[in-house]
Amino acid sequence: MAAAEPKPIAFFAGVHLLPRVICGIGGCLFLASFFVRGLEGLGRALGLFGICLVLCGVAVNLLMQIFSAEAEPHFTRHLVVQSVLASVVAIAVFCLAVYVYRHGVLPKFMPARYDQVKLG
Repeated sequence: MAAAEPKPIAFFAGVHLLPRVICGIGGCLFLASFFVRGLEGLGRALGLFGICLVLCGVAVNLLMQIFSAEAEPHFTRHLVVQSVLASVVAIAVFCLAVYVYRHGVLPKFMPARYDQVKLG
């Protein structure tokens, strides 16, 4: 390995480049949501959309692992189930982000915050 070549990162050893970029963008959006104030629901929607992108990155990585040459056939079914589950959760979080962006609050069936609950 030459000095100009980047050293492989051990933490992301099993993650391909495209899912790494998608998860990085989602993480940045999630962190940026903590600094958005004053706009009703935009900060929460931005954070939920960041989580959605991280889940999409996980699903893409699982799909890339399925179609790679190194994939063993008896693990393929588990990878398919995991990628479908991650995709379904990502779609659900995206729908929640759109609802929060449009209405400014969480849906009525979700629990309220502790400071909004009337005791007694």
